[in-house]
Amino acid sequence: MNDNAFDDALAAEPDLSLVEDTLMRAPAPIAPPPQLRDSILAQIDDEPQVTALPQNKRPFVRMFAAAASVVALAGVGLWFATSNVTTQQPQETTTQVAAPTTANGTDHMNKIMSASDVRHGSAEVMGADLKVAVSDDMGKGCLMVAGSPTLDDGMEAQVWAVMDNGDMEFAGMIDEIPNPEGWMLIPPGTMKVMVTEEPAGGSASPSGDVLATVTLT
Repeated sequence: MNDNAFDDALAAEPDLSLVEDTLMRAPAPIAPPPQLRDSILAQIDDEPQVTALPQNKRPFVRMFAAAASVVALAGVGLWFATSNVTTQQPQETTTQVAAPTTANGTDHMNKIMSASDVRHGSAEVMGADLKVAVSDDMGKGCLMVAGSPTLDDGMEAQVWAVMDNGDMEFAGMIDEIPNPEGWMLIPPGTMKVMVTEEPAGGSASPSGDVLATVTLT
């Protein structure tokens, strides 16, 4: 290795004197790991080569190319422990806000009525009109009530969903429907809807008069 490599390079490129002062004030060299030289040369080989530059740019390029060669070949080898420094980039976070639910009885009924397997029917119960639609593919049904049945004091209209095997499931009380639109969900698998007159608060099983039966087809 030529100990006068930098002096030779300075004679060939006077502009190198601009970096001489910086090199002289650099911290004391620390022995680099054995693979540093190969790593530097590999990175130089991987850099794209400039084939043409304006004439006034070339001395500047030659100056730094020569400086890189001097540093790599002369073994200045200033080794900075940057491997323990971690730069954390800010992470973008996206908060997804669920869309407000706007479904109502009409929405449910329209979606169920558009199903290919829909079963539906209608009936009149003591002054109230009932419309029922069920889709097993969608896994739900809907009963819409227009008006309120006229019953004796202390009595209510109780809705039952009748399955294809004859089992009955309590669906709700028409007089106690909480939504102003007048609708309730009916379980899938319902083949008929039966409305009976029951004491206020309802019964565990149908015990009063049958006010209406809606067969779904």
